[in-house]
Amino acid sequence: MTHTDFRFLDEDEQRRYDDLSAARGSVVLLPLTTTMLEKSIIDAIEPLRELLKAAGIHDYDSQGQGQGHKRLVPCLLIGAGSTGLFTQASLYRPTTKQGDPRIWVYELGGHARAGDVLAVATAGGNLVVVNLRAARAEEAAERLGVGVWFKRRVPTLSYAAMELVDRLRTIARSGPLPAACSGDTAVGRAIETALGIGMNANRAPDFQGVEIKSGRIDAKVRSTMFALVADWSSSPLKSSRELLDRVGYHSRGLRRLNVTVRGDRANAQRLRLCVNLAADAVEEWIVGESTERLLVWRGRDLRARLAAKHPETLWIRARATTTRGRESFQLLDASYTAKPAVARLLPMIAAGHVSLDHVIKETGDSAHERGPLWRIDRSRRDDLFGEPFLVPLS
Repeated sequence: MTHTDFRFLDEDEQRRYDDLSAARGSVVLLPLTTTMLEKSIIDAIEPLRELLKAAGIHDYDSQGQGQGHKRLVPCLLIGAGSTGLFTQASLYRPTTKQGDPRIWVYELGGHARAGDVLAVATAGGNLVVVNLRAARAEEAAERLGVGVWFKRRVPTLSYAAMELVDRLRTIARSGPLPAACSGDTAVGRAIETALGIGMNANRAPDFQGVEIKSGRIDAKVRSTMFALVADWSSSPLKSSRELLDRVGYHSRGLRRLNVTVRGDRANAQRLRLCVNLAADAVEEWIVGESTERLLVWRGRDLRARLAAKHPETLWIRARATTTRGRESFQLLDASYTAKPAVARLLPMIAAGHVSLDHVIKETGDSAHERGPLWRIDRSRRDDLFGEPFLVPLS
């Protein structure tokens, strides 16, 4: 089993990656190998292709094969020595190997070595390529007159978000909301009931394009981002029932699988998520004495679901009180985020900051799964969704 081709960043690299992501949004990681540097070839993995297409820089899908169709685009390169220079990147599809997309940054060989990780972003129609060993990337950009590319951006509320905030403030002024149920979902259910919003099990955001996420102020838990089943066509197992039969357990008279699966370690059922950047996929494996790949999610599907569910999000905090055995919630504030850095999703899965919850139980000859639910550690939410705009509600 190959666990992952994602190399964990060290503390300094992670900080530079965080700063660049806060400034530029989506950032794609490209680990460098000796072969890449010797042959001047880097595979243009799918997240990079998506990034270039979304920025209007290049569309590999419409590009012909061979040197005659090669395209050169302007590129800012900041090397390991914190040296910044304007150069070019070549984008092409060779006549061999089905025309697999390639990229190469001119002069990269003098500013990187095998084992380095490049962070690739876009700005003003240019590529921005930063070797994460660069200790003073922002200073190098300032010297070249493009320091603004590295300035952090704080989102401003859309009209829909402002309308939602006004309604939430009216609700907050009316006092605590009575709980309609118990458990982690109680705050969200109470708020949705007060807003007149029905339970939202579909893929769309809750309120005019704004997703609502709620929690108790003292809760140290993960936040559910979205639900997405495996890609059954590319998974060895073809249904939730097969997964339940393979790794489930008996509880209260039924076969079940209620577990959290992470990328940084295996759980009690020996399940672990493994990121394959080259294939742009997240795989679920059972590890140990018997090692077996079970399920596969395509990276493009995960990123698309995240972007569709969270174009804008209000993360609401509430203070819970209990009177005569009944819980109620006073709304306190909300953090507004927009356009998550979807390219960061797979690295965060590999690091264990985004995890997967299976909630499966057998129903006769089949199985019902509520999810799978993809959740993020609250302490790492800003890493994916960016610096929020804080809005008081009461």
